[in-house]
Amino acid sequence: MRMTAVVRLTQAYPQLCGGVTRVVYVQYFRREGVAMKLIMAIIRPEKLAAVQAAMEEVRPTLPPGGDMEARLLDTSAFPIVGIAVTSRERSLAQISDFVIYEAAPRFRTLPGVYRVELSGAKIREYALTVDPVALVQHRLDLASVGEAVRRAISSWTIAGGGVEVKTSQGSYTAKHLVVCAGSWVREFIAELPVSLERQSLVWFGHDAPELFSPDHCPIYICEYAAGRFFYGFPDLGNGVKVARHHEGISVDPNSANREVALEEIGALYELARPFLPKLSPRALKATACIYTNMPDEHFLIDHHPESDQVLVCSPCSGHGFKFSSVVGEIAADLLLNGRSRFDLTPFRWR
Repeated sequence: MRMTAVVRLTQAYPQLCGGVTRVVYVQYFRREGVAMKLIMAIIRPEKLAAVQAAMEEVRPTLPPGGDMEARLLDTSAFPIVGIAVTSRERSLAQISDFVIYEAAPRFRTLPGVYRVELSGAKIREYALTVDPVALVQHRLDLASVGEAVRRAISSWTIAGGGVEVKTSQGSYTAKHLVVCAGSWVREFIAELPVSLERQSLVWFGHDAPELFSPDHCPIYICEYAAGRFFYGFPDLGNGVKVARHHEGISVDPNSANREVALEEIGALYELARPFLPKLSPRALKATACIYTNMPDEHFLIDHHPESDQVLVCSPCSGHGFKFSSVVGEIAADLLLNGRSRFDLTPFRWR
């Protein structure tokens, strides 16, 4: 059998990278008995000729029987359809649930649909229009404007039997303050000894719906080597989730890369494949989150050492989303009743 390979330009042949701005996805398939590997990359049009010339230089180094080509594709080859979902009756959260759990799974079952990507969120999105003339007049740039928006809540203090929170819109006073700022928690409590690490999350396709349904596939965590873990979810309509637990790189939450590179997707697939052999290498969705870790990798759920009026419910050391409902219950009990029915000793301020 003759093997035809479209070579991954940005990894196998670095000299071709000058014209490649981003690799979009990798797909493995067979066509007329020939195994193929398709790499779709974004190439600056003016660099196509240079990329093709560089390919000719490296062509002799391909494996026996291998071949490659580069060409520009348009929507006649890969049609793209954009669909916007709006409603006068449903909230943003309801629309988001409809798209995630009803519309998108149905689209993925249609013949000829390769990929369904979703945008939007369950919270209201805001757009900020910047006047470039005003930026120049005030000697500002977009980064400084973004920093000002991000720091809309600037400080909090204990005041007059309550807690005063100062924001860019004014000051507010309440009896209690709950700090659950996730990866930005040190901007409100600078002394917390937290570390931040980026984690890649990938939802893979599969060929065994009966194995990956919630009835047969649990939420799991696998210790594949001593002290090393990956975890995942069953297919809830958008693929089988796989991710490493810890071992991520250190990041700044304001500049962390939320896109997942093909190398990361491939590494996760190779890691999970021995344990989930029916998993497909096709990634339906990929994103990156940030773990906010305490040194002992536990939660922090406790009052601030300087005031019982301030409750800290973050960091969560990578466990927060899974336990968000019970953490909310604990926070309400602590604020309203002064105690919780759970033993919070492991999660005290330390």
